[in-house]
Amino acid sequence: MAQTPQSFKYQAVARDASGDVVADQAVGMQISILQNSTSGTAVYVETFMPTTNEFGLINQNIGVGTVVSGDLATIDWSTATYFIKSPCLFTENKLLTLQEVYEINLVI
Repeated sequence: MAQTPQSFKYQAVARDASGDVVADQAVGMQISILQNSTSGTAVYVETFMPTTNEFGLINQNIGVGTVVSGDLATIDWSTATYFIKSPCLFTENKLLTLQEVYEINLVI
C-alpha cells in the first residue's frame, strides 16, 4: 500500500518584472494544488515566506507552510490528475512573478 506524502519538495527561481534574479530576499508565496485541470478546484492552498539564495533559488517543502485551505494528507493522488499553481511572489509589496500551472508527477 502506498503512503500519502506529508510534504514534497518544490524549487523555483524568483525574478522581478525585468527578469532579474531576486537574490537573498524573503519572498511571500502562495501555492495551490488543483484537481483534474489547470483551472480545476483548489484542493490544497498554503502560504510561506522563504528566503532566496544568492541565485534567487527557493527550496521549499510543500505541506509545511501555513495552510489556507484543504489538507494535504487527505488528497487521494491515485484518483485524479493534480496540478500545482506556482507561487505568486511578493517582496516589499511588489509582485515579482505571475502564476503558472504545472502538472504534478508523484511516485506513490
